[in-house]
Amino acid sequence: MGVAKRFIVYGVVGVFVTAMKLLSLYLLRDIAHVEEYVSVVISYVVAVLIHYAANKHITFSVRDPRVMNVMTLKYLASLLLAFSIYMANLFVLNTVVGAPFYMAVVVALGISYIVNFLLYEKLVFLTGTR
Repeated sequence: MGVAKRFIVYGVVGVFVTAMKLLSLYLLRDIAHVEEYVSVVISYVVAVLIHYAANKHITFSVRDPRVMNVMTLKYLASLLLAFSIYMANLFVLNTVVGAPFYMAVVVALGISYIVNFLLYEKLVFLTGTR
């Protein structure tokens, strides 16, 4: 699969995972009244687990069945970097700029979409077959 097609598949997977992430964020923050940033972290972790599995097996077609390997460690390192960027964007947009919380979430997710794809494409899901 070419890079353009992977980018589109990554987007479809991302839309699904983002919908689940936003739903869990809404349920935690607005229904269960969990503190905002704790809700963000919990919903992010849930989404990441689903996102990793979907991207590994669908977007980048990695056939390695092992859960823990070098690819997983690279993913976790990339995740830490991407999450830091996401949280920094969310904080700046919501707290410094004053954007409404969910608007800041959506913009931060948009930025994360590009950053994460590049990290996954160039660093994490390398199989040597593309």
